[in-house]
Amino acid sequence: MLGIRFRLAHFTTDVLYEYFRWQEEQRVPAKSWNHRLTSLRKVVKWGLRTGCLQEDPTRVIGRIHKIESAPRKIEKNDFMQLESVAVNASHLKRETDLWSKLGVRDRVIWHLFCAGLRVGEVANADLRDVDLEQGRLRVIGKGHVEG
Repeated sequence: MLGIRFRLAHFTTDVLYEYFRWQEEQRVPAKSWNHRLTSLRKVVKWGLRTGCLQEDPTRVIGRIHKIESAPRKIEKNDFMQLESVAVNASHLKRETDLWSKLGVRDRVIWHLFCAGLRVGEVANADLRDVDLEQGRLRVIGKGHVEG
């Protein structure tokens, strides 16, 4: 197909199947595969609507469902170094009131991570979610589930 001027007539099931088989051989990430398929389906939808195509050649190609990989394990030494930085605020270069508050913030964030909260849960935490009297933090997790 290289060097040939593109025409919608080139959109055949065989050509698209070959293209996606090549992507599989190249180990194209699921996100890229799905993005390309979505783009092609938009062109096909236009081709069908305008009568330039008679059938959907993308029908034989499926989306790839991304498999979540397990979080990688942090070595004990790396964990201890991260903890030291967070607890001692050694990454903060000045000793001002603002920097002191940032150090407290970082220690809180560290302890929330150690308690098992996800990055998104920590990032979405708000002062209104803190109950100092009860010693609780309301956490909104995946799917807006309150925990």
